[in-house]
Amino acid sequence: MEISDDLKPAVDVLQLDTNRAGIWTLKQEKQLARNLRELTTLAVRRESQRSQKTLVVSKIDLKESIRQKLTNKGFSEGDDFEVAHYYGLSGSNQYEDCGAVVLHGTPGYSDDVISLNHLMTGIPEEELRFEKSQGEIRDALHRIRASQKDGVRAYIWTNGPNFQAEFDGQYFEKSVPQLREKINDEIQNEETRKEDEQYVIEQLKQWDGWMTGTQFKTEVGEQYHSVRDRQDE
Repeated sequence: MEISDDLKPAVDVLQLDTNRAGIWTLKQEKQLARNLRELTTLAVRRESQRSQKTLVVSKIDLKESIRQKLTNKGFSEGDDFEVAHYYGLSGSNQYEDCGAVVLHGTPGYSDDVISLNHLMTGIPEEELRFEKSQGEIRDALHRIRASQKDGVRAYIWTNGPNFQAEFDGQYFEKSVPQLREKINDEIQNEETRKEDEQYVIEQLKQWDGWMTGTQFKTEVGEQYHSVRDRQDE
């Protein structure tokens, strides 16, 4: 008898489809670096609406700029987000309380390390770079123990690797403008839902006596159904 475990973690993935976003590109502080910090800020905002803390993983050289951006936007490190770096996460379980993860760019090894590994193994250098980068990205994502939770979302700001076959959740692979639009739409929808929910609560509190079905429909029906519809999105 052969027993196999085909269960895939229920992770929803939003992934950049246009750029590997390597460390040297991001350190130049050009448009891509600014775009990814903006997307990271939007991701943390969206997750805070879901009462989830977000783990943001980047190369160590980028940690401070990301932390500063998030702090300037009013987010609190330890409550809303944590910042960690690639190649410093193996074996760590300190981020298990995070319900979302942002993988900020592609990790990479130095040329010296890759060359030494090539000499020792005979594996082509480009293949080594790709395999080691993919392995580190996967390890970083699983630091939040994604396989043990429901409703986890991964924001992956690099076009490699592709996680579509590895997770049983929604998968969106989009450009920077499309990712920005999607997350902003989700944020706006949630803000509208909360406003409608608060309106319904306040109207019911102020109502004197029993409310008939007709009165309910007239007074709060539109907002109530709006709340229900947005909860199901």
